[in-house]
Amino acid sequence: MRKPISKLPTATACFAGDINADGSITMQDAIAALRAAVGVTDMNSIDFAMADVDCSGNIGIPDALAIARLCMGVL
Repeated sequence: MRKPISKLPTATACFAGDINADGSITMQDAIAALRAAVGVTDMNSIDFAMADVDCSGNIGIPDALAIARLCMGVL
């Protein structure tokens, strides 16, 4: 007899701008995008895809500003 599955894995939804993949877009994400835009930190491919919110192929100041606006509800 098989044992029942006691706990199923849960998934977290990721949205463009949610760089740290915590399920919400916050100023932490905007700061991470800004740090990448000015070259302070490098990003892996998944983080890059989440940070490139304008789909320009690079991470720039406009991406960081868009993420900040999203988290403030302005955009």
